[in-house]
Amino acid sequence: MERPKIETGSLLDTLGYSYYFFDQPEEAPEFADKSFEEIIPELLKGSTKKTMELVGKKLYKHQLESLQALREGSNIILKSGTGSGKTEAWFLYTAEEKIKTLSIYPTLALAYDQLNRLSQYCLDLNMKIMILDAAKKQELISRQGLRNVKRMLSESDLIVTNPAFLLNEVKKTALKGNGLLSPFFQKMGLIVIDDFDFYGPREIALLFSILKMLVKITGVNTQFAFMTAMLANPEEVAEYLTKINGRVTKIISGRAFKAKNRVYIVLGKNLRKLWEEARKFKDKLEQIGVGRDILDSLGDFQLFQQNVYKVWDALRYASISAPEPWSDPAEILSSYVYDEVVTLVFTRSIERAEEISRRIIERTGRRELVASHHHLISREMRREIEDAVRSGLVKILVSPRTLSQGIDIGEILRVVHVGLPDSLREFYQREGRKGRSIGTESTETVIIPQGSWDYDLLSRGVKTLEKWLNISLERVIVNPKNNYSTLFES
Repeated sequence: MERPKIETGSLLDTLGYSYYFFDQPEEAPEFADKSFEEIIPELLKGSTKKTMELVGKKLYKHQLESLQALREGSNIILKSGTGSGKTEAWFLYTAEEKIKTLSIYPTLALAYDQLNRLSQYCLDLNMKIMILDAAKKQELISRQGLRNVKRMLSESDLIVTNPAFLLNEVKKTALKGNGLLSPFFQKMGLIVIDDFDFYGPREIALLFSILKMLVKITGVNTQFAFMTAMLANPEEVAEYLTKINGRVTKIISGRAFKAKNRVYIVLGKNLRKLWEEARKFKDKLEQIGVGRDILDSLGDFQLFQQNVYKVWDALRYASISAPEPWSDPAEILSSYVYDEVVTLVFTRSIERAEEISRRIIERTGRRELVASHHHLISREMRREIEDAVRSGLVKILVSPRTLSQGIDIGEILRVVHVGLPDSLREFYQREGRKGRSIGTESTETVIIPQGSWDYDLLSRGVKTLEKWLNISLERVIVNPKNNYSTLFES
């Protein structure tokens, strides 16, 4: 059973930080009574690592329900957590029914894990897969020639691409009928939209327009499979998909494995000094009419720690000079270099990620154990970093966003948020990176507040932040009359 060897509560105590914590219970998916090889017996002959990992495993209930719905000719929206086998849910249908499939990922660079699995499955099942974006297109044409590339694409069983490349191909097909993917479009029976949570309203509008155009161009009511971890309003999306292709859209819910998790909210260092300073001004604060909770906090240090930002906000309002609660992320993170497990750190910017990585290295001298990961680093270097994390050579990985989706970097047991993201959706995308393996005993989430958004939440008390983490997710806006859609379709 895996768990972090360094317990963050003890670490923060040693360093003199005050903190608040709460626990989140473990979750587990439901299993069906079917195994993968019962559905596709050819898997038994597979020799690749990813195929062999499927053999002997039972499907999750949501995977079997998805397969059954697709067999019936329905569209599906599969809502299930990160690491719950959503890719296999639709691939089983593609392989079993030999349905030519177009799979769309937000960016191919961030879908390395899924593409690696799909490539290995296809190799063992004698299926032809093509992974295609603008750069890959040019590379293929220079090596194979345009005519051969068109033939290869037309003969493919599965094509994986991104929205930007697909948008251009749909335009070429609609206007001239000579896009690289035009022949494949006429044969495909399933379109998969993966990582639907990644998209904003504008991108969603364009995605739906692409689907409408493909149905119109081909004259075939191609099936749709949408994969999502956190869609708050699947019913609205389902209604719109049915309008596009006339098929029933079934919503299927599942669960991913989640280990028991402890959430730490770092409140600041040496807060007792701030408390003692604030107590001197109790009468003045009472005169300006601050709330009872603030006055009670001045008489109880434990209560003060929970309301420290609320008290500090009141002191500023009363024009009382007081030291700001502060935390040094690099000081806290440096200790994780010596843990046996990997710590994944998220920041709000590339600049902040680089700064924190540099400061950890300066404090520890262990450059080989710390890395940053973002789009300004070359793809080849990112792959090397990911391999180093998977093999345990890197213990702290710092990233602004590139690791919040779609990349397999092995078993992560601790996620640190240096500053909260702007949306709850992105927070849970970050959180989805950890504790994904059955057998993990426990994981940790560490929140180190940084910036006005975090402080605004905490100024309402630490319980408010806990409530924010448990509110309903933001709804996806589905607007059929979006100007971007109208412009593209016209």
